[in-house]
Order: sequence, then C-alpha cells, then structure tokens
Amino acid sequence: MDVLFDRVAGLDIGKASVTVCVRTPGPQGKRVSQTRTFKTMTRSLEVMRYWMLDEGVALAGMESTATYWSRSSPRGRITWTCGCSTPAT
Repeated sequence: MDVLFDRVAGLDIGKASVTVCVRTPGPQGKRVSQTRTFKTMTRSLEVMRYWMLDEGVALAGMESTATYWSRSSPRGRITWTCGCSTPAT
C-alpha cells in the first residue's frame, strides 16, 4: 500500500538561508506550491516553523548545499568536513 501525504515541504538548506517549498491540495484536485526563503537566524527559523505548521505540513525533505562544520588542523592532521558541497548534475 502506498502512503501519500497531502501537505509536504522541501527544504534547500544553505549556510545563510533556507528555501522552502510547501505543496498543499488546491482547487479541482490540483496542487498549490508556495516558496519562501528564510535567513538561518533563530527568529527567521521560528517564522519558517510556524508557517509550515500553519500549512499543516506532515512531511519534510531536506537537502544541504553547504558545509556546516569543518575543523582546520595543523600540518598533516585529519580535517573533518560534514555536509554536501557537490553541485547537482
């Protein structure tokens, strides 16, 4: 059995901003898409959260397009990097 969600969101997460596309049911069985961009500061993320809650989003998928944590190290030591920095093809 397929599980379908009526109200979903896709988040493209960058270092300075998050772009969110929310898809909800529309008139005549069509889908409505709304896209907004938010800064990555606490207050902006709270606004994003409340918007998604108001829209009744039940499922969200995220994609990261930046490096979020890295540690430079002295000569010859391991450098740790987490995140995705490869552009989509």
